[in-house]
Amino acid sequence: MNAIPFDDWLRFAVLRLAIPPSDFWRMSLKEWLVLTQSVSATPLRRDELFALLNSHPDKTHDI
Repeated sequence: MNAIPFDDWLRFAVLRLAIPPSDFWRMSLKEWLVLTQSVSATPLRRDELFALLNSHPDKTHDI
């Protein structure tokens, strides 16, 4: 049986994902897998991006 590469996972979490070690060790295996799985969704097309931006504009506040 292969050992789980916790050292590699911790290094990736800290250096690439900017997750503090304490947070890494509190994560469940399921949370880790969700963060590190490849996403196969297709990127938004330009028109889809602009439609999304128009439907959720940044809010401005009077100061």
